[in-house]
Amino acid sequence: MKKITLIIILVVLLAGNVRAANPFTQCLKSHLPLVPGLVGVTFANKGALPLKFYWIDYSGKLVLYHTLSPGQSYIQGTYAGHPWLIKTPNSEDVAIYIPLNNKPSRVEVR
Repeated sequence: MKKITLIIILVVLLAGNVRAANPFTQCLKSHLPLVPGLVGVTFANKGALPLKFYWIDYSGKLVLYHTLSPGQSYIQGTYAGHPWLIKTPNSEDVAIYIPLNNKPSRVEVR
């Protein structure tokens, strides 16, 4: 039996240095799942500001799913290979998260 190791990618961007026109975030979009099955991702806001959580759809458009106040968390159903962009209330990019397997994970954003 062949063993495949998948990793979870979390890219943290410096708030204020990345704008909506950043080509890196513009090229991201959802694709067919890398592995079958829905995955539960717990997003937690450990910072001092509210955060907005956007799914990047198949055409690269941002779809707002949730806004978390500091100290809050929630579980989001998603698929491996679907990117999530996290922004401040002023639309500054904070982080990008892309699950690469169908195992539950936790993402803490500070």
